[in-house]
Amino acid sequence: MWEVTQEVESWKSRGYAKRNKCKEDSSSCEFGSSAGGDNNSDLNIPAGIKWLETLHITMQERNDGKSFKVSYGHEDRIKKSGEDEMDCSELVSRYLQKVEWSSKVPYLVTWSLYDVAIKHPEWFEKHDSIDYKPKKGDVFLWKSLNGKMGHTGVVVDYNSTTDIVTTIESITGKSVANEKSKAFDGKEYRFNFGGVIKCVWKRNEYHLLSHTTKNKSGEVYRSSCRFYTPKVHFSKEDKTFNY
Repeated sequence: MWEVTQEVESWKSRGYAKRNKCKEDSSSCEFGSSAGGDNNSDLNIPAGIKWLETLHITMQERNDGKSFKVSYGHEDRIKKSGEDEMDCSELVSRYLQKVEWSSKVPYLVTWSLYDVAIKHPEWFEKHDSIDYKPKKGDVFLWKSLNGKMGHTGVVVDYNSTTDIVTTIESITGKSVANEKSKAFDGKEYRFNFGGVIKCVWKRNEYHLLSHTTKNKSGEVYRSSCRFYTPKVHFSKEDKTFNY
């Protein structure tokens, strides 16, 4: 009996040690984005972000003329061989598989990803309030009402002091032609984009929550941009799509 008690205490100690490690450094946590019961805590958010970090260049590097590691494109959206080029929705779809939201890479373009998020709030928690402060692993998402365009990416950091959101996304220059992004030093960057890049955006400015929804005639032609938290590990409910 004494040996059993000792083994139980040892198991509990190892568990508490892992939990405390998660609190100190979520990037090394094995059990999700953080300890404490976040809605996406059963997903392996650190693994997804670690994968994203291998794909990008920074805005400063692009500003200095560095080529993209992963160019913008969508020849093969679900096979491993297609990872050398990705558009925004393919990058997010592959990220969702990496965090174990789905067992396979879901075949989702931006409009269908948006529709899934709206139709399945049990899989994506939508944060409608503009006061919401995004967490690591959240996805930002919007689409045009005609379904022909939209944009999405992943939040990899948020600074509550500066209200700066750091994202990794696949984006083209024409997608941000009318936008401005300022890093912590206040420097403005040129938008010669065409691949996977780590960006810094003000949370309430144009690229994110203040994204324009009306055209020049005042007609609503696209959805608001909002943050979504992916939820539910594929072992509890797998998600397969064929849009």
